[in-house]
Amino acid sequence: MLDINSAALAYSQEVEGIGRFAAGIQYINYGTFTEANEFGTKTGEFGAGEFAATIGYSNELDQNFYYGANVKFIYSGIADRSSIGMAVDLGLHYSIPESKWNFGFSILNLGSQLTQYYNTNENLPLDIRLGFSKTLAHVPFTFYASLNKLNENYDNFGDRFQQFTFGGEFRMSKVIRLRLGYDNEKRKELKIGGTAGIAGFNLGVGIVVSNYNIDYAFSSMGSVGALHRIGVSTVL
Repeated sequence: MLDINSAALAYSQEVEGIGRFAAGIQYINYGTFTEANEFGTKTGEFGAGEFAATIGYSNELDQNFYYGANVKFIYSGIADRSSIGMAVDLGLHYSIPESKWNFGFSILNLGSQLTQYYNTNENLPLDIRLGFSKTLAHVPFTFYASLNKLNENYDNFGDRFQQFTFGGEFRMSKVIRLRLGYDNEKRKELKIGGTAGIAGFNLGVGIVVSNYNIDYAFSSMGSVGALHRIGVSTVL
């Protein structure tokens, strides 16, 4: 979208008798901006970007009941200014294999800034989520839903449930999977005037080649543009 680019890389490894460890990095570059003084005179250009490094661990708490945690180092830079933060993610996952139900609870970005851009301390985007998935018994379709930002303050109790996402994956064959999704918050944020176009809607396809999963996703941002995501994963 515009000249914004992002990338992520992750690896996990099961250690017998101890649990699963993981490490990952995320990066986003917001592109180049025009630098100007207080009189509007252009003085050059500057860039902006963010980086996060993550170390994670997960294990089984009980039969079909799992827990996990991430520790994240976060760096944000704009021109010659920067800010550093630390955060943790916590999660629980309960699975019912017989009926193919999965339930999850997570607390994301629990932490704070260590250094500030100037003298004002900013809160990290804390997000408490509750979600589930269900694979249908006689149709090759899995449905997903999540309630997001349950920690935020709202004027009405019902507004707490407007930050939701849902989607599904249809397995066409052992090789091809089609996906669709909807983000209600994104649709509201990207509404301009009386229309939002197809903002908040997402489409994707996954292809399995040997032991590799190749994924593509299209996310509409309405009049702003669109995001294209490409992912490759494998089990070694």
